[in-house]
Amino acid sequence: MLISLSVCLFCLTTAVFGTTLPVSAMDGVTDQTELLQRTIDALPDGGVLILPEGTMILSRPVLVRDKSLTIRGAGAFATRLRWVAKGGLHFSDTRAWSDVKGQLASWEISDIQFEAGTPNAGTALLLEPQSERLTPSLNVHHCNFEPVAAGQYWDISIDVRGGHLGQIASCYFRGNGDPKATTSHHIKVSGNSTAFQIENCHGQQSVYGILVEDETEGTLISKCFFVKNACGYVFHCEKGGQPMFDVSQCHAESSVHPLWITNARSSSISGNLFVLRGEKYGVFRTAEENPAIIKIDGPLAKDISITGNALQMNDEKMNGAFVGIDVVAGRNILITGNTITYNFSSGGETGIRFGDKTASSLVADNIITLKDPATGVAVDVSPRAKEVVVRNPFEKIR
Repeated sequence: MLISLSVCLFCLTTAVFGTTLPVSAMDGVTDQTELLQRTIDALPDGGVLILPEGTMILSRPVLVRDKSLTIRGAGAFATRLRWVAKGGLHFSDTRAWSDVKGQLASWEISDIQFEAGTPNAGTALLLEPQSERLTPSLNVHHCNFEPVAAGQYWDISIDVRGGHLGQIASCYFRGNGDPKATTSHHIKVSGNSTAFQIENCHGQQSVYGILVEDETEGTLISKCFFVKNACGYVFHCEKGGQPMFDVSQCHAESSVHPLWITNARSSSISGNLFVLRGEKYGVFRTAEENPAIIKIDGPLAKDISITGNALQMNDEKMNGAFVGIDVVAGRNILITGNTITYNFSSGGETGIRFGDKTASSLVADNIITLKDPATGVAVDVSPRAKEVVVRNPFEKIR
């Protein structure tokens, strides 16, 4: 009898409660904001919401508060949530640590297309925990983030302001491509986010592809493809924190910095293809005097490894002085086994450059191909740099 009772109690505590919205809610005409909000509010902690095929019209942000929830569509090309005014799905957890006994909220979103049907549509998916001790998990799989028409776009497709062990995988992002859209980002991870993983994602036409800020720890980015952006992958902190990250097997084509790092530490960039192109994606192209494929800056930047990457500048529209890897500031920077190729003469190209505020770094066994030996420099180390060692630079002239 005791065994039977324990099994029954286990079944009760692990039961999953779900609901499926009617097909009529996806008619693409009627505003269903109230219906969706009521349905989400009525689901218990750990519930599941199934969305059928079709297009649901929404006119304001839909909120998910203080509970774990799974929202699943019929496929990213079949189930469409379309906001005709500023909106998105916004997740928050306001409960105290003692109330949840350490059980953090978890949100699972999959197989849905999030459509921006208005200019500056806001944030499609926003995770904003209200407690420093509660860092819930957001997992997004097989979703699309698209504009409905020209001039309409999400300001940020996914904005994680504090999450733990979350994942964004197999998602597609398309911005508006408006050069005046200075806040258009595909993915933003900030706050005290930890162990966040982004993989197999494809995005284009935004200012930043992926932006990681503040005191994030252990962000892993792999097998992603971001093109037609001002900057592809950006790790940036000016608040004293030092983001830690790993970028591997990724591709980026950008007009300013395919990879831009400020004040990062204990990080790795390996096995990527980064291309600097001349098209003016975003507004930063004219503001930057010296675009670089990889830029490292900030007095706290240290312990960064850049190995086995292919870096290319291959657009004749570009002119001026450009740098393959530009280390403006930082220490303990390892740059080895990379290929840096200029397929045109920009009038002052530099393969690798170390600035005045760099120290204790090693450059070794890189292949640097310059177009014009009269104006190009393979490796340029400032005389004020401290203990920057250059070994076996293999320089080629096209």
